[in-house]
Amino acid sequence: MNDHLTCRTARLWLQEPDSLHPIDERHLERHLEGCSACAAYRHEQVRMDDLLLHGLSAAPGTSVRQHVRSRLEAEGRAPVRRLWLPSRRLAALAMPVAIASVLVALFLPQALQRKGAVTPAGAAWHLQRPRIAFPLAVDSAHPNHLLVGAWGQVYQSWNAGGSWARVGALPRGLSIRDVAVDRSNPAHFLVAAKHSVYDSADRGHHWRLSASGVQGAMNMFLMQSRRQPQTFYLGPGVVWSSTDQGHTWHQDGPGRIFAPYGVQSLTLAGNGTLFAGIWGGGVAVSTNGGETWQRRAAGLRKNVLNVAIGQRGRMWAATDRGTYVSTDGGQSWVKRSPRHAFTTSVLDGGSFILAGTSGGLYRSTDAGRHWTFSEVGLPLDPYVYSLSSVPEHPAWVYVSLNGDGIFRSEDGGLHWQSTVNGLPIDLQDSSPRSVLFIRNGVLWQTNGQGIDPGSITVDADVRSAALSPDGVSAAYVAGSDEQWSVRLVCPGCLARTILSGSGTAPGRPHWSPSATRVAVVQNSTLYVADTTGSAANWSLPAEARLLGWDHSGKMVLLWNGATHRVEVRDALIGKRDSVWAGVFMHRPSLSADGRSIARTRQGRVWVRAAGSRWLSVPGTRGCRPGAWSSTRTSLLLACPGGTEMRTARGRLLAHAPVPASAFWAPGSDRAVLYFSRGGLWRWNAGASPAEIVTDAQSPK
Repeated sequence: MNDHLTCRTARLWLQEPDSLHPIDERHLERHLEGCSACAAYRHEQVRMDDLLLHGLSAAPGTSVRQHVRSRLEAEGRAPVRRLWLPSRRLAALAMPVAIASVLVALFLPQALQRKGAVTPAGAAWHLQRPRIAFPLAVDSAHPNHLLVGAWGQVYQSWNAGGSWARVGALPRGLSIRDVAVDRSNPAHFLVAAKHSVYDSADRGHHWRLSASGVQGAMNMFLMQSRRQPQTFYLGPGVVWSSTDQGHTWHQDGPGRIFAPYGVQSLTLAGNGTLFAGIWGGGVAVSTNGGETWQRRAAGLRKNVLNVAIGQRGRMWAATDRGTYVSTDGGQSWVKRSPRHAFTTSVLDGGSFILAGTSGGLYRSTDAGRHWTFSEVGLPLDPYVYSLSSVPEHPAWVYVSLNGDGIFRSEDGGLHWQSTVNGLPIDLQDSSPRSVLFIRNGVLWQTNGQGIDPGSITVDADVRSAALSPDGVSAAYVAGSDEQWSVRLVCPGCLARTILSGSGTAPGRPHWSPSATRVAVVQNSTLYVADTTGSAANWSLPAEARLLGWDHSGKMVLLWNGATHRVEVRDALIGKRDSVWAGVFMHRPSLSADGRSIARTRQGRVWVRAAGSRWLSVPGTRGCRPGAWSSTRTSLLLACPGGTEMRTARGRLLAHAPVPASAFWAPGSDRAVLYFSRGGLWRWNAGASPAEIVTDAQSPK
């Protein structure tokens, strides 16, 4: 770059200042000296860092995005729309985390590292891919026919994106990862979700489940062989294939691809060779349909998000630090990059190359030696998920943007136009949070309806697990009574060990409300570890049991069965801070955020929210409190006549024919889940219990 920076370039550089070359740093400083608007932008950037950190310390367990918005509104200032406080469209794409934005997740770990704070688990893992919003497929038989996945449903267009209409409904709660139109039968559609495949033989009017419980990462991809159209490949993780147009599937290879939860993409070359982009492993190649693999990563960054087969013998890899090209089938790689951008996708159009990043789209006309912005018609700071070409129209390209829909270019990426008429752009993400269960020692997940179950660990000795409060990550205890470990994982991410030891395995993990720390109890010792692996431990008082965390995330709450008191202790050193007033004859029930508690007293149930007084729940004589709902507005009670569903103020909602160990279905105050007879069951008020997942054991 030269001294004449544009404001657009300067602001993108300010998003990754630590990755700049010293020469670029001088160019940037010179630009800031002469541009008051960009200097004010940097000032706002530093200010927002401080607001984010204040939000973590002042409002643990709550939405940092909302905290920052409230602070800005209190100051009478409008939030910065896209860089710091994403619009509803972009916020809806991130898994429901405390920091509900991919861009915030990119900045926050750097800010926390500078301040010495702990990064929430969800934020750190969102540095790879946010939730996929608009996976796109172009019908090879009809180039104006497009298929797209949006908010768990499928939409199609017959006029090159001019307008869209939804096809037949898929089950609610799916997270669509890829879509495909069968080139040998354009009426045949396929959809890949997290761990399942659905197909339709009548252009999407009706769907059937053709594969379920597919093990591997969340980022699944469908590919059709050009030479054998009846063959489809499904990946990543373990590669599956179908030789009957996706009706039945089988696993190809006996093992996984190097990093079982680091695989980001799977690409099929015209000669049938498979290429896998691996987060933490570079590129892997298979010439036998995925049965065996070879690593090809010489000169390549190890964190690869996408592999693209180009023209004129070129192959491209999108990495976390730019774009790389290979001209020898992946044997060696050379960086051909628009700076050090976090690159997500590459498309080789022959006379032009497009590289999508986490904050823009670049274009090259000399095989990647020089790059310019491809931004005319695109929104500011787009996160590019994918790029799709149209073979019949060499200059036509579609770009899928997380949060902003589909855009089309008819001149090789020089100009773009939105094609979202009829697509649900502004919907909030309503897919329920996960439910964890154990099957044959492996940790699995599903949603509140039992849809799309799939494994999320490679460990086959999981003993207990708990979902983080932000719904993104899981902490689990694995091992035996001789050796054990506590590990963190999110679907699609590498598992990380944060604690390990010998002897009797600990009980189930307890997350702090801010999703930054995990506590477990082994024998009479309490261990606390943060998401970076820093750990502390101390001995519990006699007869003390861990209830959970208080709302600050700095203290743990203990119930002592001998003194019948609830103690508040420092989570890291065990020093007693205070003792709650009152006697607790039985173990009380604490909400996940530590702000509400229920107990039995004088034969009845009493509840208390943070800052309020104890309230007696009428009609609860002989009952004991069970699980709180995630919103703290409802409570399950184990009563002499069975389980009752009540509001926090005591209003009876329903008598539930479920065991006392039942818990609320995510996102519902009218449905509960429970494990019984070797499966996971769901009960809705006014309906009969139904088994929604077979062969499922409780993770607690």
